[in-house]
Amino acid sequence: MPVPDAGFTLSGDEKTATLKVTNAPIIDQPRWPAMDAETTPAFLDFQLVICATGEPVKYENRYQQYRFEGFKANAQLEATVRVPSIDFTFKTDPLATSILTVPGAVTTPQFETIGRQSAFKTSTGAEVRFFMPVLNVPFRLIFAMNPQRGGVLDNDLKPANKYVFRFAVGSTF
Repeated sequence: MPVPDAGFTLSGDEKTATLKVTNAPIIDQPRWPAMDAETTPAFLDFQLVICATGEPVKYENRYQQYRFEGFKANAQLEATVRVPSIDFTFKTDPLATSILTVPGAVTTPQFETIGRQSAFKTSTGAEVRFFMPVLNVPFRLIFAMNPQRGGVLDNDLKPANKYVFRFAVGSTF
C-alpha cells in the first residue's frame, strides 16, 4: 500500500516523523484459520509518531560489510479497526516504545557505499505489533524508508517508492 503524500510528515526540526493512514482496506475473518471462513471488508486507521532523542548510536560490522549510524528514538502508535458490516470498532490504547533507533542523522543523512553499489541494498523502518484479543495473533504495522532504492523494482516491476507501509497478520518466521 503506497503512503499518500499527506500521510507522512516531518517536523520543522526534522526530529519528529508522523505516519498517518486512514481507511486502509483490510479484511475481517473471525473464523480463521478455518478453510471455509468467510471474509468481510474492514478498515484500519493508525498514526505512528517517531521522535528522535538526539542520542547518537552506531553499529558496525566490517566482516559483514555493515555500517549504521543514527539516533535513538521513541515511537507511539494508535490504531483503530472498523468492521462496518457488524458495526464494530476497536481502538487501541496508545502504544509506546521505550527506545528504537532512527537511521542516519535525521537532519543530515549520511550514506557510505561499501563494495559495489548494486550489490547491497538496505532499507530501514519501524514495525509495531499488537495482539488482537479475539484472534490471539499479532497485527503488524510496518513502515520502511528505502534510501538506496535506485534500480530497485517493487512487486509490480515499477521503481520502488521511497516510503512503504505494510500491514500483516501473524508472526514472522
